[in-house]
Amino acid sequence: MNIVGVVGSLACGKSTLVETTARWLVNSGIISPGRIAYILNDRPTPEGDLVDGHSIRDIAQVITFPNRCFSCEDDTFLVDQLTRLHDSGDIDIVFVEGYGFVAGGETAEALEKTGFPFDIVSLIDSGNFAHNQTLYGDVIQSQVAAATLTVCITHVAGEEPDGEVLQFISSQAPAGVPAVMLRDGEPLPDNLISTLLESNRAGGCGDGHDCGHPHHDHAHAHGHGAEHGHHQHDHGHAHGHGGNHTGFASITYALVASATLPQLRSALSGQNLTRGKGVVQGQRFDILPGGQWVSGPRTDQDNLITAYSAGELITIPDELIDHEREASGAIGTTMQLLRQDVEDEEALERVLAELVSRIPAKPLIMPGIDGKKRVAVQLEELQLLKHAAQRPAVKDEWLLRVIKVALPYYVACAHYIAAHEDELDPRELPVSLQELGLALGWWTNRFELELDDELVAEVAACNVGEILQRGTVALGRLTANKQIAAAQSGYYLDVALFALRHGGNGADLDDLFEICIGYAETLGDEVVGAWRAAHAQLREQLA
Repeated sequence: MNIVGVVGSLACGKSTLVETTARWLVNSGIISPGRIAYILNDRPTPEGDLVDGHSIRDIAQVITFPNRCFSCEDDTFLVDQLTRLHDSGDIDIVFVEGYGFVAGGETAEALEKTGFPFDIVSLIDSGNFAHNQTLYGDVIQSQVAAATLTVCITHVAGEEPDGEVLQFISSQAPAGVPAVMLRDGEPLPDNLISTLLESNRAGGCGDGHDCGHPHHDHAHAHGHGAEHGHHQHDHGHAHGHGGNHTGFASITYALVASATLPQLRSALSGQNLTRGKGVVQGQRFDILPGGQWVSGPRTDQDNLITAYSAGELITIPDELIDHEREASGAIGTTMQLLRQDVEDEEALERVLAELVSRIPAKPLIMPGIDGKKRVAVQLEELQLLKHAAQRPAVKDEWLLRVIKVALPYYVACAHYIAAHEDELDPRELPVSLQELGLALGWWTNRFELELDDELVAEVAACNVGEILQRGTVALGRLTANKQIAAAQSGYYLDVALFALRHGGNGADLDDLFEICIGYAETLGDEVVGAWRAAHAQLREQLA
């Protein structure tokens, strides 16, 4: 069972790529209908229509997870779903798409924890490159650095991507991972699809999964300085399932110190090279259209080459490639990267204002299983806003402004759930309740003195303590991420304190902490200790 993680900013074309590639795989006869799965953090339109995955439900299992980030918060859902799909024996390939704001290293870590082999495709939105760098900061860098199969450049206005975008990719993508330009509606190029499917023909998955495929030897930047090894695929070999080519491709190789210009010229002779640039033994060089090699100034930069072609990927002999070179991808968690300041404060404020204008007043409702409905509590735009508004340069002005927009949406979600609970998908409802209780209670507790009394009263009327308790008990566990599980003890305490001040049932809140301590016992002493300390503070207030 092949797994493909798909990362990239909101609206960069991730879902379009998955849908067109899945359709191409079926239409080409490579994979039978029904043997593709698509797991994603889905998002509905204001009318309740599913945005992502809807068009391939006739050929693929589409599994949505709308209210929690399975790559940065809780990987239990992902592990459970992939194990179920594998054990069924009915799936050949699974596409996994998380929220667009998640750091590439966290996506890789979540996939590694599942115990299954995987590849990562990173998308970069050429048409909104500057906008996304302002909004996402170094998250974009981390997503490109996490790619193992390819970086896809989308929304290109001209014949080729902008030079700034190409320079960014060549400096951040792991050596040997190609970049390809995709027009709207194009699937992955066929040679990369062949690489993906043929890379795991024999062996075992390990970690108890006897799936008939070996693990890839991935080495991702996970926020602790890990190295990117060269992904062991022959990226340039075209297997030819229908001549699906994009008209532009690039690839950067880190070269061994002993590489020479004559060796490179010999290796590239006869290939469809349109231009290139690089460094060999301290000498910069450019390959101009038409094949002319021009020397540039000397430098102390390590040996490398970036080659561009008209679609067919360029290769060089393996003995010239330095497989151990470390990539320069951004290091840090999603939260850390999203909250780093950017240079252009005015641009950031414009982006924040645009996002604020897109937050709906009414809850977005999407279809669930068996005719039931799901409430989209944690909108991707809202989560982005809450992080980006905490950047130091804008925090004082923007964070409270964002919370004043977020809280009414959460209140509307609470009212909808209370009025329509019998219509809601029971498997998704516990997550919705837990996320809603935390979002309402924690943020209102933090800013209560700065919020309008009317808004605070509306939140209090939702009975946030009861909402949080119902969701937590119905889930029957804490998040599997120990760091987050420990931190949640503090979030739960803040919600409980807010609830107590506004008439919440103290005995019920005390019971909630007792239950959570029981859940924490499966996660180790550190998590249990955090919950017991929070419980002690709650009991001080109850006394």
